[in-house]
Amino acid sequence: MSLEDVAHAASHLEPTKRAIVSLVGRIYDPLGILTPIVIPLKIFMQELCEVKLNWDQKLSGQPLE
Repeated sequence: MSLEDVAHAASHLEPTKRAIVSLVGRIYDPLGILTPIVIPLKIFMQELCEVKLNWDQKLSGQPLE
């Protein structure tokens, strides 16, 4: 799946923890070219896990605490 396909899928999904993990997992980058994009996404996923949100709870626009 190309990065363009991932971006298109992201624009049509509800913003939930499950959707974010699914989208980040679709990015295949064996050469590490997309590392500047993937690392911040993985850090965001870590922060989502620390907040203990439900998998299907819609994310708000508020900063994570």
